[in-house]
Amino acid sequence: MNKLENIFNKNRNYILIYLICLIFFSFYQYYFYGNFGTINREIGIFIILTIVGIFCLIYNSLNKDKLHKVAFIITILFGIITLLLSPLLIGCDESEHLNRAELTSLGVINPQYITINNNTGYKVEHFCSHLTGTSRFNTVFTTNWDDEKIDKSIILQKSAFAHNPFYAYLPQGFGIWLAKELNLNSIWVLWLGGLFNLLMYGIVSSYAIKKTPILKTPMLLIACLPFAVYQGTTVSSDAFVNSFSLLLMAYFFSMYKAKEKSLSGKNSLIFMILCISVGFLKPPLLLFIFLILLVPQNNFKNKNNYRLGFILILAVFIIGGLWNVFYAMPQSMNSFRGPRAKLLPVDAKLQLKFLLGSMNHIIIIFQNILSQTWYVIKDIFRFADWQGTQLYASTLMAIVFSIYYLIISFISPEEYKLSIKRRTSGIIIFIIIYFAFFIVQYLTWSRVGQLTVTGVQGRYFIPLLMLLPFLLNINSKDSENKIKPLINKEELNNLTVLIAITLLGCLQLLTIGVFY
Repeated sequence: MNKLENIFNKNRNYILIYLICLIFFSFYQYYFYGNFGTINREIGIFIILTIVGIFCLIYNSLNKDKLHKVAFIITILFGIITLLLSPLLIGCDESEHLNRAELTSLGVINPQYITINNNTGYKVEHFCSHLTGTSRFNTVFTTNWDDEKIDKSIILQKSAFAHNPFYAYLPQGFGIWLAKELNLNSIWVLWLGGLFNLLMYGIVSSYAIKKTPILKTPMLLIACLPFAVYQGTTVSSDAFVNSFSLLLMAYFFSMYKAKEKSLSGKNSLIFMILCISVGFLKPPLLLFIFLILLVPQNNFKNKNNYRLGFILILAVFIIGGLWNVFYAMPQSMNSFRGPRAKLLPVDAKLQLKFLLGSMNHIIIIFQNILSQTWYVIKDIFRFADWQGTQLYASTLMAIVFSIYYLIISFISPEEYKLSIKRRTSGIIIFIIIYFAFFIVQYLTWSRVGQLTVTGVQGRYFIPLLMLLPFLLNINSKDSENKIKPLINKEELNNLTVLIAITLLGCLQLLTIGVFY
């Protein structure tokens, strides 16, 4: 009892700050939306957030050397609250992700675009159509859909993310299959699908934090990023992309910090597989393979193992190119993207010809990409689809996260050495991947001849966030260097956990303010 009391007293200031932040954000939200209609519900949520937040702070004190466990607990507890509170299918492209997850629940690995009675689409069960109708964007309190039984009759749906690989939908598909097998009400399609997706996200992200030998604290902050946790509670494949990108970075860090002459070709092959696994979903992430060039040559057993990295870079480009040209791009046209491309028009070859036709066009596009930097940061805190409410966002949360993220990126005390040459090379890789997202979107989504890049969303760049702390850190040192760090590591961990749970708590208050 005394031990628990001491831990509570030790965290008293953190608890107080957490509560003050929740109270401030509650009034801040009320000032903007004035939409707190049922005071009992709001008070109930506030009490739940208080209990969960205090539990996470105390759990962190009890497991101060096991940040991966802390991250898992935060992700799951706040994720479950997010899952239960969030409006139906309001996540980015979530209605189409539902179709793909439903196909996976039926055992379909390679979806077939078929024609029945002059109607084209993918064969899914009817509850998918119900959700994309009037029930979408509603809460369980404003629709009766959640109380209905799952309609298993077969219909055709126009779009189903057929160009995405099936493995990104296995957890959601299993949850949907289980809901149907247990003959539950319709809401359990989303709740079980989201729950298993959340478990996958939490487990993989937690393992990544456990595996990485450096930058565990920044990785916890990114793993507990409100939008990443939010996507983890949906049936979106973004949960796979975000969690396995963290695992990819953890594996890179472990290779970078490996002992001399300890890495074999097997390590490089595993890294390549991780790059491909996320790159098939988000092609610019294939460029993560270049990080293998930053691993010190002395870490490999011999020169041949080191040179294998150059071969794997070429292999990733070939495999990624074949995947996109012969599978992903043709499949993506079997959706609303096909008619849209013809109507605008959208054509990668014509767009590239237009772009390269004048140096002035290249300069204008370059300037447009740079001008969208703040938009990208702010958009990471927009929790709704394009067709959803644009009010479901928080610039305040974006500012708080950005400031703390930059601080922790610069001063997190770490034990590694990064030469100017490798730091510069890493920054170049970061910039190339950043611009690649815009260029891909410009070629495949923007109208031919357009001088602005459209359709870029902040969530695309979450996998890139873990690279900056590695490149920007000015507080890193060799294990033999005894220079006093700029900040105590334990204090930084505690503060990071506080920031993470505060932002996640604010997400719930934002949901209440907009939809309840």
